[in-house]
Amino acid sequence: MRLGQQWGALEWSWLGMFRADMAVFKCDHTLAMQILTHEWHKVSEDEKTSPMATRIIMQMVNCAMVLGDSRGACSFASEVVSLLPSSQVLPGVTSPRTLPPQHTSGRQLRLLCCTPDEIMPFCMEVIIRTLKDVAFGDPKNERALGQLLVLLQYQWPKEEEIFASLITTIQKRRRFHFPEFFDYIILIDILEEMLYLANCDSLQITLLPQTDANKGRTVTRGVNRGAREELMLAMEQQIKRCEEPVEPLLRHFFKQEKLSLGGKHATT
Repeated sequence: MRLGQQWGALEWSWLGMFRADMAVFKCDHTLAMQILTHEWHKVSEDEKTSPMATRIIMQMVNCAMVLGDSRGACSFASEVVSLLPSSQVLPGVTSPRTLPPQHTSGRQLRLLCCTPDEIMPFCMEVIIRTLKDVAFGDPKNERALGQLLVLLQYQWPKEEEIFASLITTIQKRRRFHFPEFFDYIILIDILEEMLYLANCDSLQITLLPQTDANKGRTVTRGVNRGAREELMLAMEQQIKRCEEPVEPLLRHFFKQEKLSLGGKHATT
């Protein structure tokens, strides 16, 4: 112990990761999370995109999931995505890699390479599943519903079934307020569906940010004529972006926005 202190062994990142791996092997995920949190706090801002830092926070995602802290896992996963380096993607195409389907119940072991193509699908699945439960479970959390809409663009139409449920939820609640819509939605299928909803007189749909020009408008049913024209113009501009790659937009989203998870969740 004294020799280890003289060598500064407690500050060796690889040793901390070894201790975390041992804790996971012994199914002591609480201890593993404590070790990983300590290691993460030692990482400087310049090192947060390094493979070691990625491995630390990815293990934090997994430990939080095992401990039943889905919001914490979602928070860590969103941090991972925001830190991923840019990868080469074709316009309008997201990473083709998908997680294999689960044929058995219970705990599963997934081995991932520390590359964006491997990590991104895993993290997005964790985030979407958690945000879906929040968005559908809390009628007052319209922001979570809007953020879920943004994330469903990833690997479209993989999550088309969740999108259909989201549209049904909006129709049942009869309102949807998400003024950040045009900052992050570029998928043509979603644009068309939301335009249809916005023109339904029975629904209160707000997709445009509030400005001095539209602040004084009173809309009692659907959207008024001036708002419709403004909405159509915004939609036309957005359709021009439909060939842009989705992954850089999503990384920007996670850097700029805090997920509306509700309640308490872990933070990094």
